[in-house]
Amino acid sequence: MGFAIGMETEKLQEKEICGVPQKVAVDCWFTSTGKMIPRMIKYEDGEGIRHLLKDIEVVKSDKKYYAGVLMYRYDCRAGVDACMREFILRYHPDDNLWDMILPE
Repeated sequence: MGFAIGMETEKLQEKEICGVPQKVAVDCWFTSTGKMIPRMIKYEDGEGIRHLLKDIEVVKSDKKYYAGVLMYRYDCRAGVDACMREFILRYHPDDNLWDMILPE
């Protein structure tokens, strides 16, 4: 029988987010300390219409592990179709890709 002394807090697993990830293009600002701040998003909806989201407010940002894969998660708000919507942006550093999840 073995005992654990402590937890490995850096690689705790995060449960999967509900919603369908959608690939997006993101304009991102990097501060002098290396912090990433998303500023603008472009995406295409199911009907092929392209949308542009500006004035993104990052409510919270975290470094997360989903099924052992590192991702940067940004809980954001922006004006979508004349109303404020909350959504999740994720950056996948291994693939240099962004996706957006609109909560269901």
